[in-house]
Amino acid sequence: METDKKFYIVSFGDSRKYRVSQKNYDMIGAVKNELTEALSKQFPGQNICYYIKPQILEVDPDQSKEYENYPELDANGIDEIRKTLATGIEVMDENFKLDANARFADI
Repeated sequence: METDKKFYIVSFGDSRKYRVSQKNYDMIGAVKNELTEALSKQFPGQNICYYIKPQILEVDPDQSKEYENYPELDANGIDEIRKTLATGIEVMDENFKLDANARFADI
């Protein structure tokens, strides 16, 4: 019964944090694979390692009240994560271009 109450808080890159129950833990790997595929297609050749690496926090069931307002990771959450990460990659790329010495850069 104890493992039924066990859950995790997971985020990818700078995405929002989501709750994942113990029974859905394997979903994290599937989400990582889905994000890897989508972001690799959208940003070929771009380093996306930071964005696709899940940060996972195991939560003690006694602390569940602190995390009850976190959304469950589901299909809508995955789409939101993908959009957030894509925006982050675009901003990083634009900042890189702006930081280049424009006089000598190939912009």
